[in-house]
Amino acid sequence: MNMRIAGYGIIPLGEYEYVTISGNCKLDGLVECKSFTCDGACKGVAIDCVGDVKFSGSGAFIGNLHGANISSAGSLSCGGDMVADGKIDCAGRVKCKGSIKCNELTLSGCADVGADIQADCVEVHGSVSCGKQLKAEKIEIKADGGTEIDGVCGGQIKIGLSKPKSFFKKLPLIRKAFKGVYVKTCVEGKDVALDYVRCPKVVGENVTLGDECEIELVQYTESLQISPKAKVGKSEKI
Repeated sequence: MNMRIAGYGIIPLGEYEYVTISGNCKLDGLVECKSFTCDGACKGVAIDCVGDVKFSGSGAFIGNLHGANISSAGSLSCGGDMVADGKIDCAGRVKCKGSIKCNELTLSGCADVGADIQADCVEVHGSVSCGKQLKAEKIEIKADGGTEIDGVCGGQIKIGLSKPKSFFKKLPLIRKAFKGVYVKTCVEGKDVALDYVRCPKVVGENVTLGDECEIELVQYTESLQISPKAKVGKSEKI
């Protein structure tokens, strides 16, 4: 059966066709459905959806979120894993205590992930905190501060600022607060291009280190380019 909530309501655990929420709703258990749409505020246990899961407003769950595609505009928190068969697209604030797994991941705003991120393609505009490894074939991060990742592994990796360097130079207070991107362990990929990244180790075939990079060890197999404004402890061709 379909479930429609307008205003305030409670959805019992169970299986449904299409769930549509406009207002404020609580999910009292695992909700299994063909599609889930929330325009307002929703909290509960977990969602397992064979179709799309869409949030506009806020969503907070203590368990897992699963859907064909997951999208959010506003605030979304998940106490378990967030898994999509296709794409996860979140604009605003996202907090996931577990892992994020999908084919394509787009984050705009602020994301806090407790475990790992696994996807074919990852695009971040804003800040992301990842407690374990971020792994994807294609990774592009345009950071605006507060970005900290345990490790990065992929094919094509590009990490830098969300705004031109001149923007931060003109605003000293913002430049002072900006921390760039900190990778705790290693950045490893085929083609690696970094700006404003601090990391103990970078490994790749073709490596480009731009302004304000601080790298202790760089290992490369084909080419290495280092900006005069970057700091590298040691580099070696392997």
